[in-house]
Amino acid sequence: MTDNFFYVACYFTKKAIEDFKVKYKNINVTDLKSKIIVITDWTLEINRVNSADIFTSYAGIEVRLIVN
Repeated sequence: MTDNFFYVACYFTKKAIEDFKVKYKNINVTDLKSKIIVITDWTLEINRVNSADIFTSYAGIEVRLIVN
């Protein structure tokens, strides 16, 4: 997810994808790349990662947006 300045890794749960497919049968999740979406059920997760491998991290920490 981005606002064209900051970037946060976004992870959709299996249930979020299934609910999306039921509600929007003719739209692929990947087609939302340049769209604005409203997320109503989400959590933030902080993980220790290797910053050399994960470009969205800083000092070994990555913040993830989990879409439920």
